[in-house]
Amino acid sequence: MKLESLRQDIAASITANRPFVTVAALYWLTILAVFLWKGLPFFRPSAYLSNVFLYIAAFIGVAGPAFVYRLLKERPESPFAFVRHCVTAWKVRERLILAAPAVLTLIVFLPAFSALKSAIPAFSPFSFDPQFIALDRAIHGTDPWRLIHPLVGYPFVSFLLNGAYHLWILLLYIGALLVAGWVERPEVRLQFLISYVLCWALVGSLAAIGFSSVGPCFYDDFYGSDYFSPLMNYLADADRVYPLAALDVQQQLLEWAALGSHGLGRGITAMPSMHLSIACLFAVLGWRISVGWGVGLTAFMILILLGSVHLGYHYAVDGYAAIIATAAIWQGVGWCLRFSERRSERHGRRTGAPLGPALAR
Repeated sequence: MKLESLRQDIAASITANRPFVTVAALYWLTILAVFLWKGLPFFRPSAYLSNVFLYIAAFIGVAGPAFVYRLLKERPESPFAFVRHCVTAWKVRERLILAAPAVLTLIVFLPAFSALKSAIPAFSPFSFDPQFIALDRAIHGTDPWRLIHPLVGYPFVSFLLNGAYHLWILLLYIGALLVAGWVERPEVRLQFLISYVLCWALVGSLAAIGFSSVGPCFYDDFYGSDYFSPLMNYLADADRVYPLAALDVQQQLLEWAALGSHGLGRGITAMPSMHLSIACLFAVLGWRISVGWGVGLTAFMILILLGSVHLGYHYAVDGYAAIIATAAIWQGVGWCLRFSERRSERHGRRTGAPLGPALAR
């Protein structure tokens, strides 16, 4: 009976994740074909192993503190029996089965994106930065970093923005893991996962190649200009008061670019901002879950926008473009899923087939 139940759960999980896995697989195969055509290195085992480790760490980071908190609160006589109770009460088995195809897909998917990001200059040399500087100035009347500098141009504030900006990586691992297994509404879960892949594919890949740019922090290095020296000099001074990891990351990215290194998380690109795209996507999801999540994740998105400009990673228009594109992707995916569901319902009435897949309990 248990084996039959497990088979049913796995079959339901495969059905629930099939549209997302299909879209991600098409992206992966497209990147593979392009890299083979260009004769570029694509498969790097270390990137995939790193991704496996990060998702395992994410699960431990979520489950560990939750279990310890309940353990200290309830102080059961048998910790081992309490573990079994938590696994059953929290439906850990069912949720992990539901999440497994999505997480396995993302383990393979994200290194492919990183490989493409690192290879952008091979497809489109960096050239759009002057246009984005001009567009930023046309919209704001000056460089956006100068506009917000009176508000955030203090070493401690820079330190806080730096911390928030780099906490964004938690969205990729803890956030994606929770969505894959713990979002209760199947249609919202699927809309998020498909939108997530399309944001990386359309915003982070296609648009990044089409509008190839390096961003303010690398502008002087790639264009032989000192235009952003005042900003970078301020950040260097602030770093001596409160450490700014952004400067170390930027230096490492510059060294990787010089070496042509194509590992996980490497590569330089500014327009559009994937930090803003993913933060926006989670903010949209937050509003579909509750007001509290919506407010919190929207506030986080605003911090990411401020940090992306203040820390020199992006032009303001990089963030604006990412937010607009992400909202359009979310709406487009939602429309497609609703259209598909209506067709399935009509088909179900005609054939007597089930009206929809068993997505999750």
